[in-house]
Amino acid sequence: MKQSAASRKINETVRNALAQLLLTEFSDPRLALITVTEVQVSRDRSVAQAFVSSNAEMYEQTLQGLNSAKGRLRSLLGRELGWRVTPELRFVIDAGIDHAQSIDEALKRERRKLETTARATGGASEAEAAESASEAEASDPPDPSAPCASSDPTITAKRKDGEYTGSISAAQVLQLCQSVDNIAIAGHTNPDGDCLGSALALAELLRAQGKQVSVLLGQNAPAPSLYGFLPHYTFVSADHYEGCPQLFIAVDSPTIKRLGASQNVFERAAQTLVIDHHIHYENFANYYFGNAKAAATGNLIWELIKLSERVPTRTMALYCYVAILTDTGRFSFENTNSRAFADACEMVDLGVDPAFVAREVYENKSRELLQLEARLIERTHFLCEDALACSYVTDVDLGELSIARDATEGLPTILRSIQGVKVAALFRQEGDIVRVNLRSRSGIDVGSLAMALGGGGHVAAAGLTLEMPLGAAFAKVMPELTHLLLTCDELTHDDPTPFVQPSGKISAQVSQQVGEIGRDWSSDLSSERWANADKAQRDKSVDKAQGRDSAGAQ
Repeated sequence: MKQSAASRKINETVRNALAQLLLTEFSDPRLALITVTEVQVSRDRSVAQAFVSSNAEMYEQTLQGLNSAKGRLRSLLGRELGWRVTPELRFVIDAGIDHAQSIDEALKRERRKLETTARATGGASEAEAAESASEAEASDPPDPSAPCASSDPTITAKRKDGEYTGSISAAQVLQLCQSVDNIAIAGHTNPDGDCLGSALALAELLRAQGKQVSVLLGQNAPAPSLYGFLPHYTFVSADHYEGCPQLFIAVDSPTIKRLGASQNVFERAAQTLVIDHHIHYENFANYYFGNAKAAATGNLIWELIKLSERVPTRTMALYCYVAILTDTGRFSFENTNSRAFADACEMVDLGVDPAFVAREVYENKSRELLQLEARLIERTHFLCEDALACSYVTDVDLGELSIARDATEGLPTILRSIQGVKVAALFRQEGDIVRVNLRSRSGIDVGSLAMALGGGGHVAAAGLTLEMPLGAAFAKVMPELTHLLLTCDELTHDDPTPFVQPSGKISAQVSQQVGEIGRDWSSDLSSERWANADKAQRDKSVDKAQGRDSAGAQ
């Protein structure tokens, strides 16, 4: 029977949760090599049948291990899903993967027989030619800037046929990287400290292993100057990268559309891997290495570095420290956990200077940025008994103050830091689009709300992009935010309040407030200061603030 989109989403949600719990919560050796390939949840959600794959010689032990862990696993699953009723778990061995592998091994054996026969008869064969080509490739690694042979059907077909089967292990990631020579790494557009630090740290590790590595930027703008103190802070514009990497690694990007221009390189890659810590991963790569409980993607990269045969360096540690520090908000956000502190301690032991990094990232504001923050605060409005704060900045603000867009990264946290505020929304008008940054505390899940509106992120920090005027964006987002906040009951860190699709019903008083604020913002944007500003001059000043007078990404 064909599944509906809603059923597929429920099945995938449960499968992801089971795979993550088995990976992180159980030390039973019988469960160490399990892959959850599929889950089928009954219509009333009372039963979830999970298909699992493992070593063919351990099928019996695998089922014994799963059945003995079933009670605790169901309890953890209930907490993870937050459903009123947790489905009963039933496990079934999926031998399909092992069967496919056995066929693949049989084909390889037949190929070796043909090669042996060809050599014995002294005749040239296709197998011999293939072997020669393989040897040439091994001795002369491909040029990452060389144009692709786009007629090769295996490049596209391999990705399309790639099937998401849960997170692979850190050891498998290293093995995958070791099997190739040419690697491209890219994070999401508008990269933050976790994205940049993770990409640079991974590149540093792979280059130490002798790999050819290109770190890409998927946007037509330079990397944020805020992190310019990092060593080897250079990137390749994805638009200028013409190669076909043997492996493309997406870091800190749970959706393919967040790769921006790097998506074109992703499509050309022979193999693809995602390394990420977001809750919602859209299963778009051949391989996935992730943990939603990690405070930052930098934690996952640090795990790879420590497991590799290379000795961790101070530079690797610095990159990962910046990733963890920024994604935990100086170890103050709700995603901060003991692993974040433990990893940071190891990095400090390797020579990272916490005071230096804190000064560079958090205590290095220009007077112009302080003026922008003053405008932000002046425009702030409050709803829902002051529990919801919202404000905006525009390209005109950035142009007048000669501030780059990437300098606004910390503005949403200012709104959330106000006493009594549980949810904060910052609207950033950039040309014809509006970027909405959402922040929350007390366990309120703004990530699910952002995802419902086409964006994504974490429980306490998320965002989305809307192609509409600022007033229209405000009118679209604010009713849903107020609905989310007003329908929250008991809020705890362990039981985040999920986003519930708005019913369209909010109090008349709140509705009136939303309308008044929207009209106020629209009036401000059509004011004499805005209307009389010369558009060409505004665009020029904004471009200058973004550093576009230079060549963009280096």
